[in-house]
Amino acid sequence: MDLLMCSEDMMPETPEGVIQGPGNMSEILARRQLSCDLKFSNDEPGPLGHTDRNLLDPRMLHHMLKMEEVLHEQLSPIMFTYLQDQVTPRMRQDTLCWLYEVCEAEGYPEEVFLRTCSYIDRILSVYTLVPNQLQLLGVVCISISLKFHGINFKMDKLLYYTANSVPKNLISDWELMVLYGLKWDMATIIPTDFIQMFEAILPSSWFEDKVMHQQVSAYLSLCATDCSFMLHTPSTIAVASLSVAISHLISKEVGEEVLERFHQLTHIDKDVIRSVMEKIQIKLAQSIIPEENLTTDCDPGLNNNNKVINKHNVIQFHNDEPMTLDKIEELCQAETPTDVNDLFF
Repeated sequence: MDLLMCSEDMMPETPEGVIQGPGNMSEILARRQLSCDLKFSNDEPGPLGHTDRNLLDPRMLHHMLKMEEVLHEQLSPIMFTYLQDQVTPRMRQDTLCWLYEVCEAEGYPEEVFLRTCSYIDRILSVYTLVPNQLQLLGVVCISISLKFHGINFKMDKLLYYTANSVPKNLISDWELMVLYGLKWDMATIIPTDFIQMFEAILPSSWFEDKVMHQQVSAYLSLCATDCSFMLHTPSTIAVASLSVAISHLISKEVGEEVLERFHQLTHIDKDVIRSVMEKIQIKLAQSIIPEENLTTDCDPGLNNNNKVINKHNVIQFHNDEPMTLDKIEELCQAETPTDVNDLFF
């Protein structure tokens, strides 16, 4: 495999005005307490086009399931064992959490973030990278995703979120490298492609307010950033996330009925769906900070040896930098994404 080297230092001093905070999806979800405040779009989104009924044809679903299998085979589940000798799952998670906050701050659609995550995973399955190239890869992948969705953006704004640590003159060359690694196939299947199709066969009253959408969005984001979900296809994650949201907001009985219906449509093994649902619920339970003590698992899906939570409510990260209650309160008030210097490589 090719080893991509870059002589530029991607981790310079942090300029003033850039909010610092740990890039961890567990803490991001915790400080919002999954209160359905998670959103990627503005409060007043632009007009949406009508759903093309042809996209709801069963043949389209069958075609999407076949496409996702082809794309999913490009992901190497052992990338961090044999291909990436310096990049770790935690580094990937921190980078994606940072990208999540960039998308949230800029009001980008949810699909932009999920497709960016897919691009990054596919590239990590092809090229060997070093840690200081991850943020550059993230900027390049999100720019490709934005262009794919036809969304106007300013590259200088994206570079601002990196504290200008990513040289602008490298973007074009890396875009070509990423597109070559993707085999110029940017239309990767993501969970929201199936969510839109599944919503059309469910009662519209369930989706009249934003609560259902926001809960499903939170679950999909959590799955995208956690390496333990990489083995599952987008359709499986979509079915599991929607089933968990329905079970939580409506009832467990209705959730089971919906799961059975999704199984008949997609032919995904019900035991696999239930295992993913259980995993989502476990990750959510780990990510929520109880109000009485504000303690949480700061690293979902990874070895608990990477952190220590003591009786003084101080969360100790794997780099031995303490996370105090004052720091958590500061993060709750943050309005801009975390800085590159807070990605603990």
